Amino acid sequence: ADAADAAAAAADADANSMQSHCSERAPRPGAPPWQTPPTRFEGGDLEAPGVFDAALRARAPAKELVFLSMADTRDHRRQYKDPALRTISRDFLLNLMSNLRQLNIDHTLVLTTEEMCRKLQREHCQYSCAWTSAWHSHPGLSEWNLKAGDMFLLWQQQWRYISMAMAKGYRVLRADTDVYFAEDPYAVLHGPLLRPYSLVVQQDFGGPLGRRPSGSGIHSGTALANVGLLYARSMPGGGGFGVINGTWARFVQMLGEPRRGRNTEALIDQPIMRDVLNELSVAHQRKPKGRWLLVDGGSADVYGGGDASCALA
Repeated sequence: ADAADAAAAAADADANSMQSHCSERAPRPGAPPWQTPPTRFEGGDLEAPGVFDAALRARAPAKELVFLSMADTRDHRRQYKDPALRTISRDFLLNLMSNLRQLNIDHTLVLTTEEMCRKLQREHCQYSCAWTSAWHSHPGLSEWNLKAGDMFLLWQQQWRYISMAMAKGYRVLRADTDVYFAEDPYAVLHGPLLRPYSLVVQQDFGGPLGRRPSGSGIHSGTALANVGLLYARSMPGGGGFGVINGTWARFVQMLGEPRRGRNTEALIDQPIMRDVLNELSVAHQRKPKGRWLLVDGGSADVYGGGDASCALA
C-alpha cells in the first residue's frame, strides 16, 4: 500500500510539473521587457512559408530570442562513446530550459528534428520547438558523409535562422545546451559594459589558440571565440551580422566543394566562424588588422538593471 501511495504521489507530482510547464506564464508587473512571456508554438518546418515568422512572433514577443538546437546525437565525435550518451542532448536541453524558466526567461526556440520536437511536446509539454528541411537535398551532404539530423548540419542551420531573425530586428542569445545560468544574463548584456557591442562571444583559449591572455593588451592570432555562448544584436550591414551570416554561407560554399580528403569536422561551425571573424576584422587606432584587443572588464559597470535573483538560491 505504501508503495502504491508513493507511486500515486509521484504521478501527481509529475502531472503538476507538466501542468506548470504547459501553462503560459502571466506578465509580471515591473518585469524587464525581455521577460515578456512568449506564447505556445505548435512547431513546423522553418523553411515552409510563414512558419519562421510565426515562430518569432510566438516565441520572441519582446524581440529577444534564446535560440537552442538539439540534434539526434549522431555527432561524429560521439558515435563510438558510451551508449548512455544517446539521450544526453535531450537531458542537457531540458535542464537548461528549466534553469532559464527559473530566471523568468521563457522566450526560447529549439531547432531539432521533427521527431524530437513532437516528443518534446508530447512528453515534456515544450511547445517551443521547430525543425527544418534546409539543405536536406544538397548533393554535397553525401560527399561529406552528412545526413538530415546530424549535429554538424544542425549547427549550421541554426546560424541561418539566427541571421534571418537578426535581419528582422531581433536580438538573439545562442547557447549550447550544456550551459547553466546562475543569474539573468540580460542584466549583463544590457549593462553599460557590454551594451555598446553588437556581438558578444565567450572567450576560448588553449590548443592552437595559444595561452590564456592576461591583463589588457593585444592578442595576435586566431579570434578567441567560443561560439557555444553568443549574443548578437546587429542588422544587415553591421559587422556582427556579417559574421553570423557569413558563417552559414561559408558552410554552404564548402558543402558544394570536393571534399579532397578533408574530415567531416572541417564543417564544424566554430572554426568557420573564427575564420570569418578574422577576415572581417578591421584595423583600429589601438590595434592593427588581424589582432584582437583585450578590453578591461572594469572599464564600465557590468549590470544594467533586470532581475538580479540567483538560480542557485
